[in-house]
Amino acid sequence: MRVRKWLWCAPMAGALLGAPVGAQDIGPSTSVEPYVVPTATGVVTQSLLTVGDTVQGLGGPYRLAGIPDGMGAYDNGDGTITVLMNHEHSSSAGVIRRHGINGSFVSKMIVDKTTRQIVQGEDLIEQVKLWDGAQYVTGSEALNRLCSADLPAATAFAYTDGSGAFFGTTDRIFMSGEETSNGRAFAHIATGAEAGTSYELPRLGNIAFENVLASPYAQQATLVAGMDDASRNFSSEGASTPSELYFYVGQKQTSGTTIEKAGLTNGELYGVTVSGAADENSFANGASFQMHNLGDVSDLSGAELQAQSIGGDVNNPTLTQFRRIEDGAWMTVAGRENEFYFVTTDTFNGNSKLWQVEFGDITDPTAGGTISTVVNGIDHGIHMMDNMTIDPWGRAIIQEDPGGNDYLASIWVVDLVNGGDPIKVAEHNPKFFDPAEADPAFLTNNEESSGIIPVFDLLGDGWYLLDVQAHYNIGDPELVEGGQFAAIYIPRDLTDVPEPASMLALAAGVMMIARRRKKA
Repeated sequence: MRVRKWLWCAPMAGALLGAPVGAQDIGPSTSVEPYVVPTATGVVTQSLLTVGDTVQGLGGPYRLAGIPDGMGAYDNGDGTITVLMNHEHSSSAGVIRRHGINGSFVSKMIVDKTTRQIVQGEDLIEQVKLWDGAQYVTGSEALNRLCSADLPAATAFAYTDGSGAFFGTTDRIFMSGEETSNGRAFAHIATGAEAGTSYELPRLGNIAFENVLASPYAQQATLVAGMDDASRNFSSEGASTPSELYFYVGQKQTSGTTIEKAGLTNGELYGVTVSGAADENSFANGASFQMHNLGDVSDLSGAELQAQSIGGDVNNPTLTQFRRIEDGAWMTVAGRENEFYFVTTDTFNGNSKLWQVEFGDITDPTAGGTISTVVNGIDHGIHMMDNMTIDPWGRAIIQEDPGGNDYLASIWVVDLVNGGDPIKVAEHNPKFFDPAEADPAFLTNNEESSGIIPVFDLLGDGWYLLDVQAHYNIGDPELVEGGQFAAIYIPRDLTDVPEPASMLALAAGVMMIARRRKKA
């Protein structure tokens, strides 16, 4: 399908008000067409910045580095938004960043809401505070493979009780963890007096973190899911690091550092265990689960925590094991705040699944609840679900990571409110990622999209931000690998074109840029 470079041509502004099937758009800050293309009616994709592109930085140019991953975004109140983005570099990769060492980092971009132009870029992290067993010290150790991420609603860490007493903080905290053995969880402070400081969170344990997801339900308790992206195999199959689901429960405070007030330093870690079920193959939908209290795990190594999670019998482990847990998300629909969803990836030809965890009482999460499979990927041609979000309409948006298979990684929508089969809404651009196309622009067959977040309140209903990881050596030590920052519009009714109201702001931006270019 032909790429429509709407942002460069005023007559094309009208197209945005009735976008056709498979519409693509190149944003004003890049010259590269979208790495992800639509497969459903009314869906629009827009490239915003491609790895290697340069924008204005602090004291000089700022380039988008590779392996972009988890994201978060918030409104600046001046017609722009701030976008935070993990870069999943290994601890030995990349160049020296703002916090004084190479490895993983978080980029911070200012984006014009109307035109989608990237106004400025910089690193978020200025210093890293690590836990030495007794206190926080400024660390000089590189971060290793920060993966998916969560910028939870302010309600996750702020609460006013019935007497009017305030607990927690309204500062925005970007949450993520290292996807490696003995990985650490981190709270990256994005706003407020401690902005630019990243804190290790030892009470969340040392696991292979895919993500760290705080419940947005407003209460004094702080509830955080820890996604253990470890082995696809169970301990009964010989795996020494099987994959389990963890939840941290702490209490918000009235004073202290940002993370102390947020309730991220005083809690205990729990693991999900289904009675009589060693693994995900051993229980039926609606099975009851318990929260096994692992206590204060801040002094435990990853191996020690894993040993406690397995227990004394690999065939009857303490915590129930899964075929490699990946990302998750809390339900957004009012009245269903007790629901948490997550995906397991398994293998390309295995059964990747979407799961629901339903707490019996969100105000008493340690009492447990029920767990069920929502989608069996094998029944719908879905391969290796990896990243996900849940939008304000109660839809799960799921991104595949099929690895180096000759298969275009896709994006799927699952309606958690109305039900129905999953709908494929986008896939990676065959020009860049399908070797059978034999296109000179081909990059790799090892691609994945990641980091998808809904930005309905920032860019309009139906809009999401995402990124693409193109896993090939780009030949530049700063960039490491290829990739792209992008936006996607997915209409509520996937049989209709986008509603004009949600496209007006972008169309206005098109006209503005076109007039400026004409004057130039």
